[in-house]
Order: sequence, then C-alpha cells, then structure tokens
Amino acid sequence: MILHLFTDEPKFTELAIDIFTQTEISGQYIIFSEQKTHPLSERKGVKIINPSDAHSWQQLIESTPQYSLIILHNLFSSNRRFLKELEKTYLPQCPPIAWVFWGAELYGYIEPVTAFLGKETKKLYKQKAKQRIIDFIKRHLYNRYNLKKMLAGAQYICSYIPQDIDLFNQTTHLHLKPLWFTYYPIEKLIDKSIINKNVTEKGNILIGNSGNYTNNHLDSFTILKKFNIPDQQVIVPLSYGGDSLYCSQIIEQGEKDFGDQFNALTTFVPREKYNQILLSCSTAIFNTYRQQAMGNIITALWLGVRIYLNNFTTSYQYLEGLGLHIFSIQEDLTIQNTNPFVCLSDQEIEENRTILLKEFGLNAVIKKVESSFKSFS
Repeated sequence: MILHLFTDEPKFTELAIDIFTQTEISGQYIIFSEQKTHPLSERKGVKIINPSDAHSWQQLIESTPQYSLIILHNLFSSNRRFLKELEKTYLPQCPPIAWVFWGAELYGYIEPVTAFLGKETKKLYKQKAKQRIIDFIKRHLYNRYNLKKMLAGAQYICSYIPQDIDLFNQTTHLHLKPLWFTYYPIEKLIDKSIINKNVTEKGNILIGNSGNYTNNHLDSFTILKKFNIPDQQVIVPLSYGGDSLYCSQIIEQGEKDFGDQFNALTTFVPREKYNQILLSCSTAIFNTYRQQAMGNIITALWLGVRIYLNNFTTSYQYLEGLGLHIFSIQEDLTIQNTNPFVCLSDQEIEENRTILLKEFGLNAVIKKVESSFKSFS
C-alpha cells in the first residue's frame, strides 16, 4: 500500500485521489488540514490530520514502515515538516520516498528568479530591492541547502516531463529515479460541453497564465507591438499568483500599448468560464523561461490554439518531442511570418488531439500510473 501525503491543495488533492483509486494500486491518503469538516473526509482511504495534533502526527510517523512507498504531493508546508521529522526518527524498514515535482522546488527556489526574466521584466523586478534580498536569502541560505538535505533520503521524483527530471538532477547533483505521474487527464482539463469544439480562426491573443514576473509580460508586449492586430483583444490573466504592484504595472503598460484592445483578467475565473475565454483565442504566447502553465497549454492545444513558447524551455522540448504542433517564439513569432495569429488547421488540431489522448487521456493516464507504481502495490 502507498501512503500519499497532501498539504490540502484542493485542485490537486482530489485529482490525485481520483487517479490512484481508479488503478489497482491500494493507497492511504493523508490530508494535512486544520478544517474541522473537510469535503474529502468521507472518501474511502482518506484521513484528515490536523498538523497541530501531536498525537496523530506521531502515530502517522510510527505507521510508515507498513507502507511500500511514501509519496509527498509537493515539498512545502506540512509535507516538508513530515519529511524532516521522518528522517530524524529511526524507523527500521522505512519505505522509499517519492515526491511530485511541482516546479517551484527548482525554478526560483534553487535557480535565481532573474534567470527566468526577460530584459524588460528584469528592469521591473530590479526595482524591488527588498524582495530581491529576501529571494537571495531564501535561495542561497535556505532552500539550496535544505532542499538537498531533505531529499537525501528520497529515491524517486514524480513527473511526466523527463526534461524537468533531468534538469533537477543535474542542478542538485541528486540521482532521483523517475516515476510517471500527472494530476490532469484531458477529461479533467476540458469540459464535456467543449471537448469537440475548436477556437475562433482569427481570434484573440492570450498572453501568460498568471500575475507572476516569470510570464515576462512586458517582453511579450514588445514582440506583439511589431505586428498589426486591429481586431483582436490582448487577454492577460493576472488573477493567479504574482503581486498587486506588478499586476498594476502590467495593466498600465498594456493599456498604453494596446488601448481598448487590452483585457486584463484580475478576478478568479472558474475553469468552465476560462475555457470559454480560451475558445475566443486563436493564439497564446507563453513567454516563460521555465516550465510553467502546462495545464493551460495542453488545454489550448486541444482546442486548436496556436501556442508560442521559448524553444529552450523544458516544456517546449517535451511537447515538441511528442510531435505536437507547437511554435517557437524565436523562430516563428517574427515579422517574416505573414500570418502568425491564426489558429491551427483542422488537420493540425486532429493530429494534436490524437497525441494528447495517447499521452493524457484518462485511460492512458491510469495505465501509465499503474505501470509506473505497480512494483509498490
């Protein structure tokens, strides 16, 4: 039996439980939460533990030898504390440890934030002297040392992007073995009502996925201003992550550059409504220097959006390696391209969907997870 540990991130916790319960692999699902009543408490195999309950915490630590594998669904909050305390406690026959790679453990925690910023965005970030000092201390004096120390007892890293696993191991000089896992089958990303719909042929242009500096919004605006886009909205999601000052700076510059065509999404948008917004777009620019926004990218690819990514990122290399129709900011988003903002052709959409179903369809995900974790069942 596998022990799963969650830090009560609702959108990931339920998805992971759904996937593993559809396999033939038995599991115990622990959710660290201070909620008195939890929406998942009635699910089979689910147990809610208050992180401040010392007795329950100790019982959990002492129970670990009975499991065949421990999976930490991220390395933050209570999961980080659990891993530290487990390693301090001598337990004979302690099971191997795996953790699901979320990205932040490498991008920005070990590598400097500025490594993922474009020229224009870096100018904004450098104005935040206090935040830069905090980031430096976190990275060099805390995260780089503590992350490697914590993972010294781990054996596995869970992800569906082999390039991310390779990069993490190379950067940390750890040698964690890969286990295939994703939280998002296609059927969970896209509503049934739009699963067979395509985007507008020459629709709006989406830029980024959040209010985080790593979206490099200003650098994308600089690229976009080179083109003539008289009838298209420039849609910029800013409600997820980031900070208010940065978002206000992006809105100010976006309105200056694109006027009434600029549309910033500043409040939370439910997935169903967000997918409708994607359907209005023919193009999306994710000008990140790191793997980011994969759920958005996969959904947009399914719907027929023409996606532009930086060709040096692990996300581009992974998706391009699958054979998907994906485009490079460096090579394809240039003024030499006479029609850069039209959606994919019907044939390209069909080919992308075939590949995406093979990689991320629910049945495919269940089979891949079963194959990857069957030795621990």
